[in-house]
Amino acid sequence: MVWECFRYYALTYPICSPLQGGYYISIMNINIRAVGMDLTPAIKTYVEDKLSGLEKFVGNILNMDVELGLDTNHHNKGEIYSCSVVIQLPKEVITVKKTEKNLYKAIDKVKDHARESMIKTKEKKREEKRKG
Repeated sequence: MVWECFRYYALTYPICSPLQGGYYISIMNINIRAVGMDLTPAIKTYVEDKLSGLEKFVGNILNMDVELGLDTNHHNKGEIYSCSVVIQLPKEVITVKKTEKNLYKAIDKVKDHARESMIKTKEKKREEKRKG
């Protein structure tokens, strides 16, 4: 049995969002976990900066779980990094996972794909209101 090193950080901070002319404070938790690698402060701040910007697309993210890892796939040569994000919205959960040879590129791809998924979700809700 192989034991892996897990590092777990939680970030909770207020984000202001407009609500019918006023403002309310939304608390979004970003939980970052590293598997098979060390979580450096540079990686941690990069993930926080990139993924905290997703709040503006939906408005109320309840929780965000980020898992960074160093995969060892025997089919691929070299180091393969993975990044997976589970975003919990009030009525929905969005999951995105990407693998790349560069960790920062994997984080960027996850952010872009999550943004597209959140925009699609927002559009669907808007269409349901129009039809409803």
